[in-house]
Amino acid sequence: EASRKYNIDLVESFMIGDHPSDIYCAENAGATGIYLFTGHGLKHLHEFKQKPICQPDILAAAKYIINYKLKEKNE
Repeated sequence: EASRKYNIDLVESFMIGDHPSDIYCAENAGATGIYLFTGHGLKHLHEFKQKPICQPDILAAAKYIINYKLKEKNE
């Protein structure tokens, strides 16, 4: 609903979280999930069938997104 209301392109979006349900939510919406090791992260990492994109903390996740977008822009 929010994607329609605010014209958000979910395919170009990222969702960052420390629980598997955060990553599954991103995938179900068509976005890219980034799993953090902070908070519940390390505790639930074993629950994934396929390892998601992982980062140690929110700052590293932000840097990952910036680098990903810069690389995508230069291709």
